[in-house]
Amino acid sequence: MGSSTTYSDSPPQEMWITPEDIVERRKFLEFSDTDIELLSEIHRHIESQSVDKFFIDLFYRHLSSFPALHKLLSDEATIGRLKAVQSRYFMRLTAGD
Repeated sequence: MGSSTTYSDSPPQEMWITPEDIVERRKFLEFSDTDIELLSEIHRHIESQSVDKFFIDLFYRHLSSFPALHKLLSDEATIGRLKAVQSRYFMRLTAGD
């Protein structure tokens, strides 16, 4: 089987994202340096207050309110995996990764 590393655990370079890709994505998303600074500030607050779980729980509660999505999100194990991946992604995004 080999390595147990998942994509969500890998730094950007292991996910085949180059520095040039990041520059292009920032342009596409219209992220300015000010936006990056704001995300970093948000990250510091979220990290110190442990509020990321609160936001993720609210997000999945909202998604589950849609009948088509509720069918896909009815399994707690699946929701748990999605929340964990999303939490890591969000924390990396706000950290500037």
